[in-house]
Amino acid sequence: MHIGAALPLFRTKIEEQDIRWIAGETLGGKFEVRDVRNMKLAGIFRVQQPAKPACILRFAHQCIGVDPVEAMLKWASTTASSAHFVAGAAEAIPLCDRAVDLITAAGSLNYTNLDLFFPEALRVLMPHGVLVVYDFSPGTSFRNATGLEEWFSNFADRYPLPPDEARTLNPEILAELDSGFRLHGQRYFEIEMTMTPDFYLDYMMTETNVAAARRRGVLRSEIRSWCTETLAPVWRGKERGVLFRGYFACLTPA
Repeated sequence: MHIGAALPLFRTKIEEQDIRWIAGETLGGKFEVRDVRNMKLAGIFRVQQPAKPACILRFAHQCIGVDPVEAMLKWASTTASSAHFVAGAAEAIPLCDRAVDLITAAGSLNYTNLDLFFPEALRVLMPHGVLVVYDFSPGTSFRNATGLEEWFSNFADRYPLPPDEARTLNPEILAELDSGFRLHGQRYFEIEMTMTPDFYLDYMMTETNVAAARRRGVLRSEIRSWCTETLAPVWRGKERGVLFRGYFACLTPA
């Protein structure tokens, strides 16, 4: 998914759930953390995702964001001024051994060489450390109305996703991997976000489908016009609750 003006607003709501769950799992007594005031965290995520560092800093003494694209670091000051950001890959985390208590990976491990990532995660984590993995799918259904699922199916048929090498992950798959970690907690979630038709349109224009279509030469104005016309009878000019579904998985060294 490409980050646009609409994305951070609903991502914030999802990541606040993420942080509450992390806090409950790691700080609520289920897993031991030496000293909350001195806890250090590394996150494998894009600096354009503004919610996570700010939320984590509520309880982490230090937060380090790792982004594979060095050019993205210019956004760091607007993401979380109290956090630190470095350029680096998940397969070669630029941190010393036993540097952090907690690693979070937000929608990123699907595109990572896991055979290289997991040893790196074990290396940089403290012995009592925790790895939290989470992801969520696009909002494609209403809480109390029908029609959006069919619209999104037509949208994906008209503007198909590009082929990629992303692998499917979920708590059950993570539990079966020979990773050096064991699954200690998991939760599937469903979060509702109230959106206006215009907000949802802006959100859809950030989808990877749109970026792929534009690379094929389709005009952005053409895509937006089609979406506007076909979404109108689905939304009927009303605010509606859109559902986002995903998972959290909490792993500790085996």
